[in-house]
Amino acid sequence: MALLLITVFLIDTGFSDELIYIDKGTLVTATVTSIVDGDTIKVEYQGSTKTVRLLGINTPEIPNEPYAQEAKTFTSSLLNKEIGLLVSNGPGQEKDKYGRTLGVIFYEGSVFNVKLLEEGLAVRCFMANDVINFPLWEKKEITARKNNLNIWSSDTSGIVISEINPNPAPERDDVAEFVELYNKNHFLVDIGSWSLGSNEQTVIPQGVSIPAKGYIIIATNTAEGFRKIYPSTPEEIEIVVATGSLVLLNRYNPSQGLVIHLKDSSKRYQDSLTYNLAWDDKGADGTGKTLEKIYGNLQNLGDSSIGGFDDKNWAPSIFPKGTPGRPNSVSPNITLKKEVDKECIELNGTITYTITYKNEGFGTATNVVIIDVLPQKTELEAVSNPQSVARYYYIINKGWQEGFSENATKIKWVITSVAPGESGTISFTVRIK
Repeated sequence: MALLLITVFLIDTGFSDELIYIDKGTLVTATVTSIVDGDTIKVEYQGSTKTVRLLGINTPEIPNEPYAQEAKTFTSSLLNKEIGLLVSNGPGQEKDKYGRTLGVIFYEGSVFNVKLLEEGLAVRCFMANDVINFPLWEKKEITARKNNLNIWSSDTSGIVISEINPNPAPERDDVAEFVELYNKNHFLVDIGSWSLGSNEQTVIPQGVSIPAKGYIIIATNTAEGFRKIYPSTPEEIEIVVATGSLVLLNRYNPSQGLVIHLKDSSKRYQDSLTYNLAWDDKGADGTGKTLEKIYGNLQNLGDSSIGGFDDKNWAPSIFPKGTPGRPNSVSPNITLKKEVDKECIELNGTITYTITYKNEGFGTATNVVIIDVLPQKTELEAVSNPQSVARYYYIINKGWQEGFSENATKIKWVITSVAPGESGTISFTVRIK
């Protein structure tokens, strides 16, 4: 009777059409007898005790990884409780390689595995399984990342994944795959003992660092072999040979499982990319082009969907074989030059400042923001710029305002789009008080 009650409840709440597919598995009632860690429990059912690995997720490892104890505490709410346990009927999907039962847990009307994702206490660990609606589980993780919850709340060191080459055909994967890391900081960052990969299987040797605004390459080949394939890589760029296997998969079931994590030496997440080689009509799938990040300051959210957030910020390289160790070919590069019409002015006289902007990169820049501060003891006389450029004025105690005010202390321009090679000017005139 207990099994019947649970099944009816779950169907009534719509789980079979949303997060999971009940009809693809076997659902039983069980009692949780002990908690191993955040994603592993022991249960008793049908007269025996079994170890259950929560399907589709991975929590930090006990005892030392950040948020491992918090994840275990969260899962401890199941202790001595009766749960619903759903196990796939698919071939080879019942157990993992350690013999643990792979299960989805239902408790108090929720899919407990997904609750850990929502709380930012677990990351996806997707593998082929018939009972999971993977796109919806991915959305739960994306929300946690947007909200910087728990494991996604770590203060990052400014090191990001900026270019990858998972399918470098015609070269073999084992000699031409690479991941490029970029240091956004104005200072050197030590990345010794950091880990990289789907299971962080590549450990970066101690003593390795990335210079300010610089790059480093994690490759499957030796430095010499890598430079033969990618001869445009600058000589000063360090190439680190991946330990173990870099594992940049070209195909995976489900597609939402193509993940690269970057963790620091204390196992905190510094960056994480879920990539999709179907992005941009498979422009980087065995074409000789790499996947490059367009805007380096935008955070990856784990959105693998075509047309999604991450797809819009990653694109196939313009150049064959990409730009390892150099600015990405798809990224814009806005340069600014400020000029003044006169050096010496008298009281009540005017002075005009002209700012010339130009996109010297190969990618289109969108929503470019330029802010300038008015000189002290002046008032704003006039602002001249194209109609397509929005203007805002900063007034003390009032913040940014649209319109015009002679009492402005700052001006902000927002330029909707600047194409590669495009330039323009904006200017303002102040009167000396």
